[in-house]
Amino acid sequence: MLAGPLDFHQGSFRTVPVAEFKPRNQAPLIMGTPCRTLASYVVFQNHLPMVADYPSAYRGHPALPILADIPATWDETKFIDGAVGEFVVIARRQDEDWWVGAMTDCNERRIRLPLSFLEEGRFRADLYRDDVSAAYGLCHEAKEVEADDVIQATLAPAGGVLIRLTPVEASPAEARLRGVAFHCLTCAVAALCSVSQGMRQPSHLV
Repeated sequence: MLAGPLDFHQGSFRTVPVAEFKPRNQAPLIMGTPCRTLASYVVFQNHLPMVADYPSAYRGHPALPILADIPATWDETKFIDGAVGEFVVIARRQDEDWWVGAMTDCNERRIRLPLSFLEEGRFRADLYRDDVSAAYGLCHEAKEVEADDVIQATLAPAGGVLIRLTPVEASPAEARLRGVAFHCLTCAVAALCSVSQGMRQPSHLV
């Protein structure tokens, strides 16, 4: 991951805690959580992303539509936070949408995700977090955020979090207000330029 792309057969939702993992050939298990699996599609720069399990393993699973939305290629990548062997937080952009993936080691971890990499404006943040009490081990939360916000999330041991950040279009009223503000600013700038040009004109003695 530090050196560049890698080939990793990811995508299984047969996740179990590290202490419960046992190797087996039929319906193999993996260590971690469903959110860790989702986050891996952002954290790992895999040249051939895939799902490695039987079709029946995904049928009806709430994480499958989320996984299907994650892009396979990216326009921009930013390292947000991390420590080798402990945890990592990566943000990647495709078009106007940002995706953030975070993964931790065998320890539960509380992380802070500053959103300073976002452009100006509001974004809808869809958070998919670990929830060991939920039926499928994950929960979804949606809220609006801006670049000066910080998202906090708790990762289960060997867990993860996936966040999708989508620009929020302004309402008609907000668009009109911005239009009026821009028009006023344009008029003010024009007036200042006119005054400045007048002050630079040479004076003539009569």
